[in-house]
Amino acid sequence: MEKKRSGLPRRSISRSSFSLRIGDSANFISAKGNFTRRFLCLKVPWASHALDLSRAHQERGHQAYALRLLGEIHSHQEPLDVEKAEDFYRQAMALAQELGMRPLQAHCHFGLGTLYSKVGRVEQARSELSAAIELFRSMEMTFWLTRAEAALAQAE
Repeated sequence: MEKKRSGLPRRSISRSSFSLRIGDSANFISAKGNFTRRFLCLKVPWASHALDLSRAHQERGHQAYALRLLGEIHSHQEPLDVEKAEDFYRQAMALAQELGMRPLQAHCHFGLGTLYSKVGRVEQARSELSAAIELFRSMEMTFWLTRAEAALAQAE
């Protein structure tokens, strides 16, 4: 159980408990609104560990979620690392599209749109937010639809 990597205990786990471990890591690090700067340094190792586990166990859906989470984390760091955040979002979106995970695709478009808004890339922000709105609307995800529409209004 005890090899440490990035400050995290390394455990050998069975495939059946894999989803639980990814879920535990995601619950610890993804609480929206808790992206305070002092906790970001803790979240990157946890998200990277979740990504490593998902790859090791060939859980491509969890891999897509971990990639999106890394995109979220890097889009909230100071100084902002646009290239890393963009890369993680794009990887997550490609995998989500391949696996038919439309809600995750929508969240990736939304994340990219808000990232581009932050850095003044208005046209790209509009494009990504419009794609997110279209997906949220088609899936009747009204909570996220209103957030994406508000973000688009601010970007214009």
